[in-house]
Amino acid sequence: MKNVMFFTGLARLSIICLLWIATSVRAQIDSSTNDCAQARDPVRCLARADAIAACADLRGTSKRDCLLTRLPPPDCKAAPNPTRCDIEQAAKESCKTKSGKALSDCLRENGVEAPKKPKNKKKPKSPPKPKASTTTQAKT
Repeated sequence: MKNVMFFTGLARLSIICLLWIATSVRAQIDSSTNDCAQARDPVRCLARADAIAACADLRGTSKRDCLLTRLPPPDCKAAPNPTRCDIEQAAKESCKTKSGKALSDCLRENGVEAPKKPKNKKKPKSPPKPKASTTTQAKT
């Protein structure tokens, strides 16, 4: 009898958790569409949100391929450096079948420098604390 009550409670708890997760995912999608109204390019923002939602259940290279096929290309005319943007898009198109080191080599050959990973910055050492002065008085 106790086992039945335990599993019933566990089932109810899992249903509540699943409903909570589904609600939070829906809220994230809704908030992303609300954020797109304030974006620089609202149409691209909405297309991006749709692509992310469509590819959400995929992982690894299949997710990357899904996003690459669904995401619209950037508008290089509106980019800060349109020439650089055009070069990067051409390089990405010619190297899209590669991954890993082969991808970074291909991008480098086509004039695109791979993004650099940030180095772990160490915290600067704090100055040494002054030592407490211990004066001993001579016994007289």
